[in-house]
Amino acid sequence: MSLQRQGIVVTLVWITLAGAAVAALVFQRWELAFVAAATFAASLIPAALAKRMKIRLPVSFLSFMVVFIFYLFEGDKYAAPPWATAFFGWCFAVAIGTMWEIFEFAMDQTFGMNMQKSGLMDTMTDLIVDVIGGAVGAFSGFLYLKGLERGGLLAFLIADFVEKNRRLFQRRK
Repeated sequence: MSLQRQGIVVTLVWITLAGAAVAALVFQRWELAFVAAATFAASLIPAALAKRMKIRLPVSFLSFMVVFIFYLFEGDKYAAPPWATAFFGWCFAVAIGTMWEIFEFAMDQTFGMNMQKSGLMDTMTDLIVDVIGGAVGAFSGFLYLKGLERGGLLAFLIADFVEKNRRLFQRRK
């Protein structure tokens, strides 16, 4: 997709992200460089998928997606609200579970293994457990981010992890 077909907002955000990535590399701010490059790459995905699937993406839709991704970050830190962080955490958990089920299917089909055991029942049970487990983890993380971490074992485990790994949760200047 060429820059002429994009809206001014999308183009400006892409230029800003590319510039931020380059500047971060020059000043050896590796986290910021990664975040800028990852955000830039994530903002290209809708345009690339639209081109590949031969669909026309409205510039307003693409602009909204790019700006949404762009504002999720504050410098080199993720700055989304707790509900968005929980939602993305849940999506990630479900995606990992789904990729595992695809792996099981591929192994069974390619090498004649029996990883899926009973087929559909095993796959669906695993996916249901993934969705429920992801929801429990995401909800616990949401409670922690909202400051309500005193409410359960998972929240205690998260708080304990954060306490033992303080260096990972400090803001950089």
